[in-house]
Amino acid sequence: MQELLEKLRQKCLAEGVELNQPAQPDEIDDFEKWFGIKFSADFRQYLLKCNGSTMSFDMSHLWALDDIKPVWEIFGNPSEDDNFFQDYDAYFVFGDYNYWGGFWAIKLGNSSVEKNSIVITYTPQECIYLADNYTQFLEQFINLSPHSLA
Repeated sequence: MQELLEKLRQKCLAEGVELNQPAQPDEIDDFEKWFGIKFSADFRQYLLKCNGSTMSFDMSHLWALDDIKPVWEIFGNPSEDDNFFQDYDAYFVFGDYNYWGGFWAIKLGNSSVEKNSIVITYTPQECIYLADNYTQFLEQFINLSPHSLA
């Protein structure tokens, strides 16, 4: 993961995009406690090293810990009549594509070893599966482009 994060740093540098200051371990712990979740090891490592970008690049933006939020804060809480995508309330948005046209989200639970699938969602009714974990997401983001994740 360290090598992958260095590639991300180099990509940002080449495109004139600054990375945020790394998140602090106690900030991450507070977030996890507040929402009753655990970040996967790879996502935690990313936050401790990069913590998102200060601006968009290629119409995409990786958010800082302070900006990460549950999908329902973007689209609203589902009611019994809503047909929202499966496990809607377990996903947390960590970035946007095409200037808030779509949202990248990671599935989080109360264990750091759960499968943390990554999706993109444009509406609360559907999502498109992208990766099994944050490492796979970053590999595609860096080696192909953010557009490959839309």
